Amino acid sequence: MNLGENIKKNRKKQGLTQLELAELVGVSGPMINQIENSVKMPTVPLCNLIAKELNVSLDELVNGN
Repeated sequence: MNLGENIKKNRKKQGLTQLELAELVGVSGPMINQIENSVKMPTVPLCNLIAKELNVSLDELVNGN
């Protein structure tokens, strides 16, 4: 799995919509959609925020471990 797929999997596991996750991390809903579909790559600070909100480690988010 790639980063976008890992974010999507963990977001759904937490029961969040793309818009809800976007609001939690301070970006737009379309930005989360683009990240999940590998159109855009999030910055490292944004990855850290996403991992925190999804209650996973950054390693798990990036590598799917």
